[in-house]
Amino acid sequence: MLNQDGSWRAAELKQISSYLLYEDFQEKHLDEFFSKTIEANNQNQYLQNFFLEAKNRTWSGLKKTIAQEGKYYLPEVISYALVLERLTISMRQDWQILLCCQEVWKKARVEEKLDDYLNFFEITKIYSMDMVADVIYGTN
Repeated sequence: MLNQDGSWRAAELKQISSYLLYEDFQEKHLDEFFSKTIEANNQNQYLQNFFLEAKNRTWSGLKKTIAQEGKYYLPEVISYALVLERLTISMRQDWQILLCCQEVWKKARVEEKLDDYLNFFEITKIYSMDMVADVIYGTN
């Protein structure tokens, strides 16, 4: 969504940047995010099964990595998740944001040659979603 220099790739995203980037971030936002995450987990059988199975494992490698590097990476991961949550909300509230994101992603896929790293299923899914959006929204 951002260029290498940190500028927004689309004017529509720049308009909602203060919302996406939590310029008004407070601890309550983090609490709200974790509450929503727990609620989503409770409604997702796949995640529930994963956590039930994970409960019986030691995860020593993961625990060691988090202890050593968590303070550097976990804030970024959580921040990224918070931004994605707000971007998803924005796309649901305004279909033009959805179109804008789709166009940014299409251009990025071409510029970065991302299709070279995707398997057949992933490519099929992406292009079928593009085709549906093109029909629904009348884009190219």
